[in-house]
Amino acid sequence: MIFLGRPHPAHAGYANAKLAMLAMLEAYEESYGLKWAYIVSGNLFGPRDKFDVEFGNVVPSLIRKFCDAKKSGGKVQVWGDGSAQRDFIYVKDAARASVGVMTDIDGAVNMGSGQVYRIRDVVDTLGELTGMSGRIEWDASKPNGQAYRAYDLSKIHDIGLRPVYSLHDGLKETWDWYCAQND
Repeated sequence: MIFLGRPHPAHAGYANAKLAMLAMLEAYEESYGLKWAYIVSGNLFGPRDKFDVEFGNVVPSLIRKFCDAKKSGGKVQVWGDGSAQRDFIYVKDAARASVGVMTDIDGAVNMGSGQVYRIRDVVDTLGELTGMSGRIEWDASKPNGQAYRAYDLSKIHDIGLRPVYSLHDGLKETWDWYCAQND
């Protein structure tokens, strides 16, 4: 669905760069017969991400907020009401899928977990993992972001690729890694 309308304003620069790259690959295929694969990914997360509360993606930003609040004894401030929905894919599943795409798929392909979670589900899971369920404050005056984002994963499923990690397991590994780096 990459060409269905303008990108969400929060991601316009990044999204337009991806569109330009896809157009270039299609032109190279037409002009030179180049074989290519192009992955359109769900929300990736995992160790070594950009854990920046201002400019990072959802999961690493939340992990940083939970860690900071745990250290300070404060509360975790979360924007929106948690209703926005995303397909989150753990980085180890994404790496396996990428290898499969490189060897078995030509053209554009979506990559994700195949599960759509509310931001609230991610926050609740992190609250459970960190023991901070009672220290979460939602700020519904702040934006939720794009309401819904999911992907047709039929191409990737056709070559037998399915995620191994649950959201819980991926969040736990990421949390444990981040805490080990920031003790």
